[in-house]
Amino acid sequence: MNYRSAKMLACMFTLSFVALACSFSTPASPPQEQEPAPPPETEPTVMLENPSPPASSAAAGMAVITELDPCKLVTQDIAEAALGQPVDDPIKASDTAVVSCTYLAVPGEKYATVAVYEGENAKNYLLNEIAQLQAGCELSMSTGEQPTSFSPEVEALRSQSNLELFKQDLALKEECWGGQGFVYNQLVNLGENVYSYEAFLQGAVVGVATDNAFLTFLIADVSATPEQAQAAAMDLISRATTK
Repeated sequence: MNYRSAKMLACMFTLSFVALACSFSTPASPPQEQEPAPPPETEPTVMLENPSPPASSAAAGMAVITELDPCKLVTQDIAEAALGQPVDDPIKASDTAVVSCTYLAVPGEKYATVAVYEGENAKNYLLNEIAQLQAGCELSMSTGEQPTSFSPEVEALRSQSNLELFKQDLALKEECWGGQGFVYNQLVNLGENVYSYEAFLQGAVVGVATDNAFLTFLIADVSATPEQAQAAAMDLISRATTK
């Protein structure tokens, strides 16, 4: 299976018609650091006016998810604000592993989707992707029914947090597919547990790992640039989370 086929298989939702992507993204511009103000002649201490935190610090802390029903987490009003136009009534779908909510723009070829993996489903989703990537840098369908047991080496990772597993999953994808353009960005302005990457269907995905869940926020827009799609996905999650 080639890379493009792997991406398509790995990232298509089996819930209704929604397809998630594990593909390319454009690195976000680094925060601009302000120049320190010169010290007064009589004071040896250098003072900074509103100093920017180091890039490695958790500038915004952790994004907090307080609602795991996706259609309550992302309401119709939130979807309309992120997409910039009216949307149809939500389409909610679920199986034993994931619950999703999708809003279609009316009219338009774009939509917003949030998918929620809760409890052990979050661990199983991430462990499943890690296991497949370690085995051969390819992904088969990774939504819907999830394995509940893995090899001893992968199962040993279950004690890690969802955030640690999410970062390992992303790092493996970059290791496997970085030569073909896969990159991801930590969105420190939204939270240290928030990462984005470009969607396969011309859009952007923002993933959020919490203590008890893993969520993806997808903006799919065939007419948007990756930067525009990422901005819309960031707006979607920023309206749905708290700090």
